[in-house]
Order: sequence, then C-alpha cells, then structure tokens
Amino acid sequence: MVDAHSKWPEVIKMKNITSESTINVLRTIFSRNGMPSRIVSDNGPQFTSQEFENFMQLNGIKHTRSAPYHPSTNGLAERFVQTFKQALKSSSNDSGTVSKKLAQFLSANRNTKHSTTNETPAKLMIGRDLKTRMNLLRPNIENQVQIKQKEMCDRRKIYQREFKDGQSVVVRDYSDKNKWTPGTISTKTGPVSYRVQVDPTTIWRRHADQIIDSNISSTEQSISEQTTLDNNISSEHGNPTENEHRPQKPEEHKSNQPTTPVKRYPTRERKSNKLKDFIYN
Repeated sequence: MVDAHSKWPEVIKMKNITSESTINVLRTIFSRNGMPSRIVSDNGPQFTSQEFENFMQLNGIKHTRSAPYHPSTNGLAERFVQTFKQALKSSSNDSGTVSKKLAQFLSANRNTKHSTTNETPAKLMIGRDLKTRMNLLRPNIENQVQIKQKEMCDRRKIYQREFKDGQSVVVRDYSDKNKWTPGTISTKTGPVSYRVQVDPTTIWRRHADQIIDSNISSTEQSISEQTTLDNNISSEHGNPTENEHRPQKPEEHKSNQPTTPVKRYPTRERKSNKLKDFIYN
C-alpha cells in the first residue's frame, strides 16, 4: 500500500489474504495515518467482496478498481511491488529473517527522496526525516546549537526579574552619592528594560538588573552588595568614585630611631662677633 501524495509505503506480512484479514490490516493502518478519501486496488477477490465494499462505504472511502489486464491503472503500487521484490532478491544472500529485511527496506525507502516530489516520504508524511544510524556519522550541528541555546535561555529565565506597572521599586542612581533612589514602574519598554518615575517630572530608563523591588526584606542587603560590586567595577575601569575624591593621607611609618629632617639648601656657619679679632687656622 502506497500513499499517492507522500509516496509513503506500508507493507504488512499476512498469513492469508481474505477480506476479513485485509480489513483488519487496513484498520491498523488507518488508525495511524487516518482515513483516506480514495483507495485504488486491483481486482483481487479480497477487494471485490461485498464485505470489503461495506467497509469502504461505512468509512466514506471511495473504492476504485483497475481495469482487467491493465495494471498501469494502479501504476504507483505496481511499481513499488517491483522495487520491493528486487530488494528482497538482492538481499537473498544476506543473513537475517524476512521481517528484518522488510524493516530495513522500509526504513531506507521512507528516508530516500522520491524523483517526483524531490522530498522523502517521511518528510511529506510526518513532517520530518527519520533518524537512522547515518545521523550518528554526520550529526546535525544546528540542532545541537539550538538545544544549547535553549538550555542557556531557560537557565537565565530562572533569575530573570519581572516588574509590573505601578510597582514600588528602588532604582540605580548614577547622578548622586546615594547609589539607589526610590521610584515607581511606569512602563515596560522591552523584555528586560523599564521606565521608572523617580519624581513627578523625571523618568529614568533602567535595566531589570538595575531595579530592586522595594517590598522585599533583603533590599538593604541587596543594595549594599550591589554598591560594593559597583565600587569594585568602577575602581577596575578607572571611573571616579567617592573614595577617589578624598585626599589620601600619607602612610605613617613607626620607627624607634630619631628622624633627622632633610634640609633643602646648605647652611653657612657664621662666626661669633666676640671672636672676630682672632685668626682661625
């Protein structure tokens, strides 16, 4: 049995080909793929019986039989039967049961592009190609990258902070010695950016990492930790901080030895007026 649109084949091993057995097999196939609108078959006795016709009418399927001695009417199925027989004949010397060879043939056929559709039957039938051992030899790097990116995105969402309009918050202040300023969320301008109103005439735009909920109990601790982090970052990048504006006191070195001040210019020894009449050697 071959689907006319996707060229998806179905091959079922049967002990007998009576109408009842054929109907049971069709029920199994229809349960997986759904009811078709039409079935084209040859003039075999299992397809011409009244029981089979009742099954077709009950499920709303139009049954068309090919003309006698004219197999090209059902050319798609006839061509697949020839291909299947050739595959079994070529694998006659291979080890394995008929069921194993049938499974290998169907897997290869469903995953091979058809000359008419230029797509694989699996792609048209179920929307994707079947995974085989060939995928292990040539893995899809794009899928691996997408999986890793999704893992990183899901990991970041755990720590992502969300704020609502009108919520009282504390925002980072870069214009004052006070590192944080209370405000209210005005609007959300992006996935992680907000407009915060700090006074009736001033609105700041801040990232979610620069905003803290003012109602949480650990606000003061978070502010102190963030302030310490900002000071460390500022000192590393050379930005002026509050500590840099203070004059640095010279370090005091304690020593038990007396220190003698170093004079800038040499001094001149002056003779006493009382001894000006004497001559010095």
